[in-house]
Amino acid sequence: MDKKEFMIFVNGLRTYYPRENILPSVESVELWFRQLEDIPFKTAETVLHRWVATNRWSPTIADIREGATELTSEPIPDWGEAWGQVMRAVRLYGSYEPEKAYELMGEPTATCVKRIGWNEICFAESIDNVRANFRMIYEAEAKKRKREAQVSPAVRDRIGSAQLKAIDEVIE
Repeated sequence: MDKKEFMIFVNGLRTYYPRENILPSVESVELWFRQLEDIPFKTAETVLHRWVATNRWSPTIADIREGATELTSEPIPDWGEAWGQVMRAVRLYGSYEPEKAYELMGEPTATCVKRIGWNEICFAESIDNVRANFRMIYEAEAKKRKREAQVSPAVRDRIGSAQLKAIDEVIE
């Protein structure tokens, strides 16, 4: 969104929450704009409308980014749906064709299965233990992916640059 659209967004925030001192200075408006400028105006507006309908207090930057991610990203299935994908793949492909099984599963399901091990799942003596482990791994992976999706591309680039710099310093 551009600055003009952002100011429309800010005026909406201020109108919906008149008792709060929202973005009281030019500096605060600029900081918020830098954190939200990658979100399309219509998406931000939709998030705000949904927020106003369900919350008594104004949203934070994180609330807005989370709402925008929910609207624009492919939903991540809950762990039960993901486990269902795994069991279907086991029934269809058994231990012989793990690559085809991974194709049947979505992400992050296949990532979690690979961490546990395809054969460990197929030949498990106690599927309840495997399911419990899968659930823990899957929920952590889904949370990580959701958080990563909320971060703006500019911030992701900065993080990547900082990580590369740290790796270079360790190597030297």
